[in-house]
Amino acid sequence: MADWWFSRKTSDLRTPLPRSFRVTLKTTKLLELASDATKATNQMEQLKGLWRDTWWLWCGFVAVVLAVSVLQSFFFLLTLPALPVSFCYFALIRYDDEGNEKADL
Repeated sequence: MADWWFSRKTSDLRTPLPRSFRVTLKTTKLLELASDATKATNQMEQLKGLWRDTWWLWCGFVAVVLAVSVLQSFFFLLTLPALPVSFCYFALIRYDDEGNEKADL
């Protein structure tokens, strides 16, 4: 096999890839996209699991921030962008790919 490879002319190396190899590259790209979609779906299940278990807590956080901002200062509204970040962090850390709470915590 190695003798065949080294005996090829340089003009042979410029020939296009066979059609079957090009299809394989396309198939590989489709599989990568499907894998990315599966990961996104799994992350959505984690977010759903946390929301299912603690929706009342996050609504309470938003209500407290809104109440304090109305009563004290609108400066407290700057804490609202931190809530989705912490929500996603806890969902990805504490829940598995199926949306169930991890048992090892």
